Order: sequence, then C-alpha cells, then structure tokens
Amino acid sequence: MVTSRTVVGLIVCLAAGLIGFFVFYQTDAEKIRNRLEILAERVSKEGTENKLTAAANAKKIADLFTDPCVLKLPQTPYETASGEFSRQDIRSYAMAGRSQYQRIKLDVYDISITFNDRRMADVRLTARIRAGQDGGRPVDEYDEFVCRFKNVQEQWYISRMAAVEVLER
Repeated sequence: MVTSRTVVGLIVCLAAGLIGFFVFYQTDAEKIRNRLEILAERVSKEGTENKLTAAANAKKIADLFTDPCVLKLPQTPYETASGEFSRQDIRSYAMAGRSQYQRIKLDVYDISITFNDRRMADVRLTARIRAGQDGGRPVDEYDEFVCRFKNVQEQWYISRMAAVEVLER
C-alpha cells in the first residue's frame, strides 16, 4: 500500500530533479557565451603579475583554443599574428601581450551564434579592450571578430578567429 508520505516524497524528488535540470542545463549557445566570458575574464587583469602567475594565466587563455588554431589578426604589434598557431604559440603571445600593461579589461558584446551542425558554430562579436600602464598612453579599442567554435567532447573551443575590417572615421 502506497502511503501519502511516499507519494509526497516522490513528488518532492521529481520537483527537485526538474528544478536542477533547468537550473544547471546549458544549451550549446549558452556554453559558447560562457566560454567567451571566461576568455574575457582570463585576458583581463588588474595590477602587475609575477612570472609564474602570468604563465598560468596565459596557459588558461590558450586552453580555450583548439590545437592548432587559425588566427587572422592584422592590427596587432606582432607581424606574425595571422596564420595557424599551436596552443604553445597562443600562450606565448598571450603572455607577451598581457605583460605590456598593468591593467587590462576585455568586454565582449553583440554575440551572434549560428550553428553549422552539432560540432561547429560560427560566432560574430564585438570586443572592447581597455588597457593601461602607469604613465603610459591608455588603449581603448573596439573590434569586430568572426570566430568558429568547434565542439570537442562536449567542450567548445575557438578554432578560428579573424578580425573584421571596419571603416574608420
């Protein structure tokens, strides 16, 4: 005989399971947006870092990309920032770029995601980077990027990133 306690217990368990599913389940679009937020957090910094912390942060940035990854970034201080790069290369560039500034803030806006299939997604976004150094000229730039994300074992990684040329005033 089923008691009312058993029925109430089953209903509570079912409700908890449904709430947990809807709270913790993320769509692929949400996962990609989350990866972009993580990238923005990892690029950003406040104050100087010792070499060990800088290397760890550069590795965390590189871990968001496939190995190899295609980058087409014509407006960088590095002539070789366009081509196919390994994670080690990306780590080196991230460390070198972040070491030039004491403060960096990266914000990502206007994210548009188009899924090609379950394994690939094209993403268009606007990024604002603000960087500065005590006594130095501050940087405040907006750039538009087209990215391709690749799903590898239920994780989304950036496999291609290209800056979009826009007209200047």
